[in-house]
Amino acid sequence: MVDVRTIAVIGAGAAGRELARISALAGYRTILDDLFPGSLDRARTGIRARMEEEVSAGRIAPADAEAALARLEYSDRVDEAAREADAIIEATADEMESLLEIFSLLDRVCRPNTVLIVTSRSLAVADLASMTYRAADIAGLRFSGTDGARKATVIRTAESAQPVLDAVSAIAARMAGEVEIILEAPEDRLLLRASDLR
Repeated sequence: MVDVRTIAVIGAGAAGRELARISALAGYRTILDDLFPGSLDRARTGIRARMEEEVSAGRIAPADAEAALARLEYSDRVDEAAREADAIIEATADEMESLLEIFSLLDRVCRPNTVLIVTSRSLAVADLASMTYRAADIAGLRFSGTDGARKATVIRTAESAQPVLDAVSAIAARMAGEVEIILEAPEDRLLLRASDLR
């Protein structure tokens, strides 16, 4: 299994902020990356506010919240964040063109054996993986529910390597508790057209 200590979350929108928050709470050094500094500023403020809400509600101990906040870092350079990470979770728009651009960049800059995690709900993990030279290092991860009742689904493709699935499952277990692994069905894949790749 890949030893994951640092997770980079790409995209500081609402989903990325929440993924970064629960990653840091799960004990991972977490780098939240976004191209726009304003998004990172909003994310920093939003994550701190959410932690304070959780502490006030008694769902998180104050010391745990502070420790998680100390594990969070912010970056506006995806290449630098990617080079630091053992696993990368994309949390960007479900648009094929954007995701292909991101995964193409990650394919070039990540260290060997970096685990790449797709969170897209509308695009097939295998379609994105097939556009890289590291399809075996890619799996999907989707969360449902909320704190205290969060469930994670790990999506494996025909190419996903077992050490990658083990690493993603371990991440999911620390972030959610309940984990299931499913095989992505062939009918979930898109038929990519040349226009999708331009």
